[in-house]
Amino acid sequence: MRMKRIIYTLVTVTLIVASSCESENATLVRCFPDRMSANIIGGVTGNLTADFHYVPDSELLDHITWSDKKTHYFEYDDFGNLTLVRLKRIDYKVQEEQWFSYEGNKIIRVDECVKRLDIIYLDPIEGDSSYTGHREFEYSGNNITLEKIYQVEKNKKETLVIENAYEYDGNGNIIRSVLTDIEAKSEETTALSYHQSKHPYSQINMVFTGETYINNVLSRTEQTDNLEYTYEIVFDNNKYPSEVIEKTNGRVSRVTRYTYFCK
Repeated sequence: MRMKRIIYTLVTVTLIVASSCESENATLVRCFPDRMSANIIGGVTGNLTADFHYVPDSELLDHITWSDKKTHYFEYDDFGNLTLVRLKRIDYKVQEEQWFSYEGNKIIRVDECVKRLDIIYLDPIEGDSSYTGHREFEYSGNNITLEKIYQVEKNKKETLVIENAYEYDGNGNIIRSVLTDIEAKSEETTALSYHQSKHPYSQINMVFTGETYINNVLSRTEQTDNLEYTYEIVFDNNKYPSEVIEKTNGRVSRVTRYTYFCK
């Protein structure tokens, strides 16, 4: 089975700044996403919202509630390391789970499975689960440089299907990725540029999915398919993005808005 990621492109964009003055106190403010809302324009037009909920008296995500009938739940060990992510999809009556393995403080493997949910109580049905594969990670310093994705095929064998190679800038942002489809023997290359400002998710521990959440993306170039994505960013008073306007090959394709609570 071919796994295709959504990747983007590298061109010049206009950066919209909400205020030209920044106080010293504002630079010390740490903000955590409270709500994300997106207006998606194009082939699949619609609206999507996500509400972020945190473990009491902590900065750890407890769960994210999405408007399209799914919820992410997060579990941690005593040191705050992510150990399990559960994605409950009400529409399909399934629960997708990711289990994390570490060497020191680095995630080296994520095992994945799917569980069927009871149609009444929406709890996992005992004995009705399937192991679907796993991901392995290789590092240079603290950066993931190679991701290997294995899937369980119909013959129950676990097969390497995708390799993702990543390159980084000095801040730890991914600036180039190469996705290799092992079966099709094809590659997809993406280049990215960034603005030196805080990403909406920079203060929380997000699951690695081939993106970095340190600075804000200005442009993404999917070189294989010749797609160009550019981003105009409006900042709030704390210099976090309040609105991000995405354009695909020059046309607006998505408008995303964020609200926060700050410390």
